[in-house]
Amino acid sequence: MIAELHNKLPPELVNSEDLLTGNFFGTLRYTNLHLTLPYILKNTYFKLDKHREILTNSLKEMPGEVELFKFWPIYKGDEIDLIVELPKYVIGIEVKYHSGLSSDDFISLYQFNPEIISCHQLARYSKMLIKKFPEHQIILIYLAKESRARSVYNDTLNRNLIDSEKIAFGVLSWQDIYTAIEELKNNVTGKDKVIINDLSNYLYKKGFDRFKNFALEYLNKIEAEKYFYFQYYHKLSFNFRETEKIGESYYEYK
Repeated sequence: MIAELHNKLPPELVNSEDLLTGNFFGTLRYTNLHLTLPYILKNTYFKLDKHREILTNSLKEMPGEVELFKFWPIYKGDEIDLIVELPKYVIGIEVKYHSGLSSDDFISLYQFNPEIISCHQLARYSKMLIKKFPEHQIILIYLAKESRARSVYNDTLNRNLIDSEKIAFGVLSWQDIYTAIEELKNNVTGKDKVIINDLSNYLYKKGFDRFKNFALEYLNKIEAEKYFYFQYYHKLSFNFRETEKIGESYYEYK
């Protein structure tokens, strides 16, 4: 991560999804997770309120040990990017950067049927988590750029590919995380503050900051029923170094 912040990363690695996952969450695990991870995940969107409550309850049990994070665990051929294992809860996070889902068969399960197998990446991971952690309450979070995160999430829900009785399925964007990191900077101290500042700079460099507002010189003078409009003036200038008179009426410019 530090190498990328200082432009020392080989160009072919800049867009690596695995490197983004490892850099961000691998660095985050060295913070006090019971303080930092609830901030990181707090903006996760759930269609069902009961699913948001499940995430909230799981984060209350968050201790600070780094062993909680398991990167790219393989279980019967499936490899989700990150699993956070707690005594009663499991949080699975699938991370995307520039790419979309790795597999999809465009099946729609209008009534969830556990016997039907779909190659849809999130559907596969949801079933994998159910089988691997049968005694846990499972949370699956799809993490991607804001421009595509919600559309993939809604498509997955609309096709009934996730068993909502067994899985709390949510979506989170990198822009949401960057916003949370910016807030977190003011609420940590010591080693955590150093790490969170580095993560903030890293996410900014990856382009995850949001447009916030127009900076107007006279913003405090805006009044009700009035408005501003923006106009672009195009200006073209010439710089003539030498001129030579030709005849009585014309000049040649060089």
